[in-house]
Amino acid sequence: MKRLTLALSLAVIVPATACTSNEKKAAGSNAVEPIDTGSRDTASPTPLDYGEPGPHSVGVAAFDATVSSGTTPALVWYPSAESGPPFEYFPLIAGVASQDITPDCTNRRPVIVHSHGSGSTSLEMAWLAEHLASHGIVTVALDHIGNTYYEETNNFARLYEQRPTDVAELYDLLVRDWSGAGDPLDGCIDANAGYTVSGYSFGGYTAYAVGGARVEDPTTGATFDFSDPRATAVVTFAPWNGGGVLGSGMGDITVPTLTVGAARDRTVYRQYESLHGALTTTPRVLADFPEAGHYTFIEFCNVYLYEDGCGDSWVDLEAFKFEVARGTAAFMGYLSGDPEAPDLLVSDPEFVTWTVETE
Repeated sequence: MKRLTLALSLAVIVPATACTSNEKKAAGSNAVEPIDTGSRDTASPTPLDYGEPGPHSVGVAAFDATVSSGTTPALVWYPSAESGPPFEYFPLIAGVASQDITPDCTNRRPVIVHSHGSGSTSLEMAWLAEHLASHGIVTVALDHIGNTYYEETNNFARLYEQRPTDVAELYDLLVRDWSGAGDPLDGCIDANAGYTVSGYSFGGYTAYAVGGARVEDPTTGATFDFSDPRATAVVTFAPWNGGGVLGSGMGDITVPTLTVGAARDRTVYRQYESLHGALTTTPRVLADFPEAGHYTFIEFCNVYLYEDGCGDSWVDLEAFKFEVARGTAAFMGYLSGDPEAPDLLVSDPEFVTWTVETE
């Protein structure tokens, strides 16, 4: 994994698409389809523990995604009623998902499109995608061309537009090639329901931009709109502000937003605080982990990485993943109509502080 390279200039960017504020408001009214919670006594005051695996087995499929930036590897995780051997994402990295088992599309499923960090890859948070799939959520991610561990572009500034465009076009591809009659996810996806956009690090910038944040070139003052009106919610992990391109434009986000930050982050530091603090939308939720670092979020931590969040001197990795998985699934559950979901987000000052604003 390479450290994030900060690039400040957006001068070469020409926005490919734009949407009006009215379109954004219309998109925010799209309902997220309910997630599966398994059996539940609705008379019980105890909320479902979204940290536990859901009622589904987990499937994963690897495919080549062709978007305007090129053809690139991609992964899609989905709920299933079948099982099989664990899929190996990378040497020494295997999860609980089984490759190419049949999806369970007996119900419409919420969709998350994830954007990875700079110098990373689509598998970086497979552990979370698998957990969400067990709760009936479809997650899809691609490798951003020119911004992976195996391929770096010489035109880094181009990524400010390319990344949000990749996200929107990957959702187009999922709807067009995966969810039609006879396709693998036939019955799983309602194209009119939109999707949640998530992102880690540079992917955090991407998610905020797709979700409605106005992007501003700090050198020229020029502003850009890379939003997708189909994005109905935003989730970010250790988000980066793009070298200063996200500021007051964060106030343009009108959809529900979850921000997860690491207080000991040595790569992008505590930028999540100012980014989340600039939001005016509700509901908005902030998780602050005092002993986590930048790389605590990703699969390579404690396998290939032993710095900035990885190793014995940082937060317990399994406890961290459990809490992030529970918080993310609970956020999705709340958006799907479970009013008790936020009750799970209990603060422990030594481990995590949750700040939940629903109005």
